[in-house]
Amino acid sequence: MSRIRIRNNSSGFTIVELVAVIVVLGICLAPIGAMFYTLMSKYAKPEAVQVATALAEGEMERVTGLAFVEVANEGPTVFTDFPNYTYQVIISVLSGQPDTSEYKQVEVRVMNTSLDVTVSLFTIATVKQIVS
Repeated sequence: MSRIRIRNNSSGFTIVELVAVIVVLGICLAPIGAMFYTLMSKYAKPEAVQVATALAEGEMERVTGLAFVEVANEGPTVFTDFPNYTYQVIISVLSGQPDTSEYKQVEVRVMNTSLDVTVSLFTIATVKQIVS
């Protein structure tokens, strides 16, 4: 009868050692992942402000190109090309000015709610023509 030889192979890792390594790595990598997330959100915010400012300038150009009677409150409206950004046009009457019916304060407000970014631009619209 032939004998079966069982070899005692002690090289390699046991399942307990592998589980221990995975647990230690998980504990060590969790704070690094949180720090990475914090840093990425800090770098994303200035870019969001830059995009919001450019979008606000574009909307202000559009609004100032309208006739005085067409300048009215709008929004909040989502930008079609930038779904994380919304804009709002807010018209206020200037108080304390003579004949305030000829002046409107125009505010264009662009918001990115996911990064808590708001940019507002202001101008004055008037029906009077300035003659130089």
